[in-house]
Amino acid sequence: FRRIAPDERICIGPLFGEPRRGWNAIYEEHDMATVSAPRGKGKKSTGSGKRHPLAGKKMSGADMIMEVLAQQGVDVIFGYSGGAILPTYDAVFKYNKHREESDKIRLIVPANEQGASFMAAGYSRASGKVGVALVTFGAGGLNMVNAIAQAYAERSPVLVVSGAPEIKGRDLDALLHHRVKTFDSQLNVFREVTVEALALHDPSTAMATIDRLLATILERKRPGYLEVPRDMVEMAGRPSGGRVRARQPGRAAVE
Repeated sequence: FRRIAPDERICIGPLFGEPRRGWNAIYEEHDMATVSAPRGKGKKSTGSGKRHPLAGKKMSGADMIMEVLAQQGVDVIFGYSGGAILPTYDAVFKYNKHREESDKIRLIVPANEQGASFMAAGYSRASGKVGVALVTFGAGGLNMVNAIAQAYAERSPVLVVSGAPEIKGRDLDALLHHRVKTFDSQLNVFREVTVEALALHDPSTAMATIDRLLATILERKRPGYLEVPRDMVEMAGRPSGGRVRARQPGRAAVE
């Protein structure tokens, strides 16, 4: 083994190989100005301030989430299903149904939510891209806190998308499945371990909100959290508003 400088970040290679530089070097050495192209296209995305290409088209909240993830270059999702997030899972299969194999977003299902979060974080470190984890509310989302806190400490860009109970049912203070102390408890927990934690409350601004969150995740190299109430993913709306670019690293970061 060679001597390591005091300020050098390292990680140990497989099978006790020579120490190699930490994953953070990936983000520092390679061009982070690469703008993700829409899937299947060769052109770069439009700049900040431009309207989203799908603005004005009538879509469900779940379909909006999938379209934005695809537009930002996401090609794999790690997820474990549950009641509140099922409509978004339906949107994954709907998105892939009529697309070529190379344009599909792969869905990888682990043994549990904790596995999904560690897989998303590991994918992020290995590829330099944002890792996406899709889970349900309560026991599902809270099962990911350990991995997401570690991703924050290790500067790994990960997006957690969690379902949540319907907003209209919260006014009754009903005993809904997986609720902890309040309906905002899970959101508040993730605010402590992410660079930004947001909840969707308006389908018309969903695309701009997700774009902005992804841009923050990649700029700050930290995980982020998006909470999607069930009635928001099922509600149809016409997205509008400006678009914020999320700067995905190029292929050189992966190679």
